[in-house]
Amino acid sequence: MFLNDQFQFILKNYTTNREIFQNSPKPREEIDNKWPVRSVIRMRDPNRFPDLKKMNIPCKIDESFPMISVKKNEKQYLIKGSSGEGNMSVSPWIGIFDKDITSSARKEYAVVYLFDTRMERFYLSLNQGWTQYENSILDKYGKKGKYPSKHLEFKNINEASKKIKKNAKIAQKLINSSRGFSFDPIDLSSDFDPLKGKVLRNRNNLAWGYEMGNILSKCYKIDEIPSEDILLEDLFKMIGIYRELKILLNNHSIVKIDNISNDFENLSDDKSQKNENTEKDDKEHFVKSNAAITGNKAEEIFESEISLEMGYSVKNMTHLIGLGYDFKSIEEEIFFEIKGFKGDFGDFRLTSKEWEVAKQKKDKYILVLISNVFDKNHSSKAIRNPYEKYKNQIERKITNPSYYFTLKKQFI
Repeated sequence: MFLNDQFQFILKNYTTNREIFQNSPKPREEIDNKWPVRSVIRMRDPNRFPDLKKMNIPCKIDESFPMISVKKNEKQYLIKGSSGEGNMSVSPWIGIFDKDITSSARKEYAVVYLFDTRMERFYLSLNQGWTQYENSILDKYGKKGKYPSKHLEFKNINEASKKIKKNAKIAQKLINSSRGFSFDPIDLSSDFDPLKGKVLRNRNNLAWGYEMGNILSKCYKIDEIPSEDILLEDLFKMIGIYRELKILLNNHSIVKIDNISNDFENLSDDKSQKNENTEKDDKEHFVKSNAAITGNKAEEIFESEISLEMGYSVKNMTHLIGLGYDFKSIEEEIFFEIKGFKGDFGDFRLTSKEWEVAKQKKDKYILVLISNVFDKNHSSKAIRNPYEKYKNQIERKITNPSYYFTLKKQFI
């Protein structure tokens, strides 16, 4: 079954399945077999449950993306879904987790499919885990909940809700470009439960938490779900933004995102005290943000067009950070580093790791430059053994605590 059909199956059957499930005595395996909507959502090992390959969204996405797996320790990204623990939740989800960041929907941030409680639409969202905020509210004994963040502490739910919304806005400004997604709030009908009617937006309302934690998203209405190809293309782009935010946060927790830059609104009561080092750090983050957006587009162009024109079948390695290259040839030991430009070719950077690998691999390392990446009329240059070609022109730059190399346009 196509991915779009599976999403529509959930929207049309979830509420009925949930009502029957919750009114049925345990054990409930026969209900799962008769009403398989839960099996479409939840992660299952396809080797143990081969029949679910045809009717399981995590398995379908696993098959479509080489860097995503339903198996916890296999690849960089883990995909899993949940319809609740015990009884079926009013707010099911399917999440894609970068294991360097988290493998749980309770903490940090991830790419997640979210369904509104009325089952009229679903969202692809870059979102934060509400539990890490909600469990950081102190009880009357001064203790936090079971899954708190060590960086957070709140007196009440108002403080927690303000913090998660503030962090979402900061993340939006760091990302800088939506790449076709929306920064608008999402509507999961968090004040409504089909089986109960109107409900409160309180600390246990996960739908409300996801509404507040949303960074950017795309909405798909029940009668306007696009083709599987478009759904997969959207997911690929969202994972690119997920990776971009990971780079910008530089392994910091999402809950500490306000420490990344003092340049955004409401982050400091006294902006006049911003020192010179902070200004340099802020500028560096903006440079990295723009480079990540342009770089993601350049990588897409290389993988879909330029690599084929060069006669190579390549494996995308961009989901792994710090390799010193973006792609490698499947047939032979050739490594490709991709650099993109919004306009014409210009000055560009190489990280210390990229320069080190270029030096080691010599003729097996190809630097690919792509200009005008957001235009149809883009062009490219392939430079084999860039270390030998540019070792006398490259300039070493210091950015505390690391360094990078820059090459002027005149030498390209």
